[in-house]
Amino acid sequence: MEIKNTIRLAAGLSGLQIGIASFAFPAITLQFDDRLPYAMQQQDGAVVGVLVSQAERIFHDADVPFVWARSSARRQWYTLQKAEEMNCVIGWFKTREREKLLKFTKAIYRDKPQVLIARNDFHALDGDSIEKILETRNVRVLLKSNYSYGPVIDELLMNLGSTKVVTDVEVVKMVAMLKANRADIMFASGEEAHFLLDEIGSNLAGLHLLLPSGMPPGERRYIACNKAVPDEIIERLNRAIGFE
Repeated sequence: MEIKNTIRLAAGLSGLQIGIASFAFPAITLQFDDRLPYAMQQQDGAVVGVLVSQAERIFHDADVPFVWARSSARRQWYTLQKAEEMNCVIGWFKTREREKLLKFTKAIYRDKPQVLIARNDFHALDGDSIEKILETRNVRVLLKSNYSYGPVIDELLMNLGSTKVVTDVEVVKMVAMLKANRADIMFASGEEAHFLLDEIGSNLAGLHLLLPSGMPPGERRYIACNKAVPDEIIERLNRAIGFE
C-alpha cells in the first residue's frame, strides 16, 4: 500500500531530528500528535507518517533546524498562542481564527474527501446528505478538541443541533469510543478511513464507513507556526515546498 511505503520511507529520515546547525536561529519545536497515517511516534522513538516525511524534507531543504515533540492538539494550540518560543505544527487546516494568531506556510498536502465512520445501529445510508445526517434526531458526533474539519463541516457542526462529544484521544481510541457507544459517528479523511480498514479491520466490528453526499473536497494542510517564528523562516520553508 502506498501509504505504508511512505511511512516506511519516513522512518529512515526521522532519526535526523535536527537540521543544519549553522542556521542563525535555534531549532524550532515541530509538534505533532499521533494520527496515522499522518504522524506517529514508534516505540523506538522514530517519528513516521505521510506528513512527517513531507515536513522533514521541507525543513532539511530549507536548512531550518527542528526537533520533534509529541503533544495533544490542545497542548499544541496552547503553546502556539503563547508564542514564547519558536513552535510549529504540521498538517493543520487554515481557518480565519488561526490566521489571526499564527503564520502559515504554503500547503504541504491535500486530503482525500472526508467520510464518516458510523455505528452499525446508526440508521443512515450512503448518499444521504451530510446535512440530513447531522440533523438526525439525537445523533452524537465524536470530535477531536481544537481540531478543524474544514470550513464547510465546521459551519455545519456549529449551526446544526447534533450533540457533540469532544475528546483529546487519538483516532484509534476514538474508534474504540464509537464501539463503546459513546457516540454514533465521527469524521475521518479518506486516508484515515482506509488506513483503519487495512490496519485494524478486525477491531472495526460493529462499525462501517458511511459516504454522505455533499461532502466538500479534501482540505489542504499546512505548517502553522507561532508569532515567535521569524518571517525569514516562513519564506525559507515556502521556497522548499513543492506541493501546489
